[in-house]
Amino acid sequence: MSIDSAATDSASESSRLAQRPVSYSVKNDLPDNPDVRLLFHGLLWFTFHGIDECQIGIHNTTQGHILPHRYPHELDVLVWTIDGCRTAQMRCSHDPKDRIGNPKNIECIQIDVNNPKAGTEGVYVFEKGDFKKPPEDQSGNHPNDWRWVLDFEQEPFYPRGIQLNPDTVNPVVSINHGLFHTLLKTSSTFELLPGGGTPIPIGNVAQYLGANIYLEPNGEVKLTIRYSFPRPSKTVTLRKAANTCYQIDITNDCFKGGDHCRFDKPAHPTDKRQRNDFYLYYDCFDVPGGSEEIELRKNGGSGSPPTLPPYVCSEQRTKEYIDSNNDSPCGSVVAGRGGNS
Repeated sequence: MSIDSAATDSASESSRLAQRPVSYSVKNDLPDNPDVRLLFHGLLWFTFHGIDECQIGIHNTTQGHILPHRYPHELDVLVWTIDGCRTAQMRCSHDPKDRIGNPKNIECIQIDVNNPKAGTEGVYVFEKGDFKKPPEDQSGNHPNDWRWVLDFEQEPFYPRGIQLNPDTVNPVVSINHGLFHTLLKTSSTFELLPGGGTPIPIGNVAQYLGANIYLEPNGEVKLTIRYSFPRPSKTVTLRKAANTCYQIDITNDCFKGGDHCRFDKPAHPTDKRQRNDFYLYYDCFDVPGGSEEIELRKNGGSGSPPTLPPYVCSEQRTKEYIDSNNDSPCGSVVAGRGGNS
């Protein structure tokens, strides 16, 4: 092959990569009253395989060190039963939380949906209408739109794609049916810092993500946590029942000294480690050639922090965490082109 031919092929490949479509499918409606609601928070990577499956890689690079990490993240799973579902008298209760800690203590988490409601089969993300970005007015954007989530494979990040290192996003949460969306976004606003370039205002960002699961009358959801040998796996079956629904929390949050981590300087001019833990996502891939690391910094926002909707169950410390997290979000992200270019 000649040098000219090689250059042409390289240019064609670059064009192909630049034009590669997103790996998820979109729905424009988010029905109320799911039978099972999934809640996600913390360092998590969302990837999709069309409508067949969503796989969520759990960031694990802050555990297993000889010396304690500056921001150690711990994996927890909590299952809620909600009696009086869809009424003003809803009552949330839960069994003891599965405190996994180091994500590498398990092999995987499976969420198997059996007999989803007709018309809700498969995995999708919710997007509604045009999505405005600063400097345009964002008030018309739907609060649950998936596009509040920061996507590392879209502009202004790396639209040609990234290669996630499997060892750093392991274990994986696998889900076969669900409608994914932003459950809660920040009231603070942010900007991206592309190396030495001009800051890029991006407005609010997703803080908590959700997924709605809708079931037929004989439907059920099986949650399986596969622990590493010799500990046996744990399976919880959530069956559709009258006036009852469920919520599953999967969180990979920063804990230090028994409490949530605090970032005291979310708008620090130079130190990314004092602003938030967004920079830890760069543990999971090599920045594509010719590109630079992009940092996240608060640039505005005032007033009270947002609150989770009343239909969402939450522990007291989760409610308290929203306050500090609003300025330094520990939000999950997406690799919208699959994370494996």
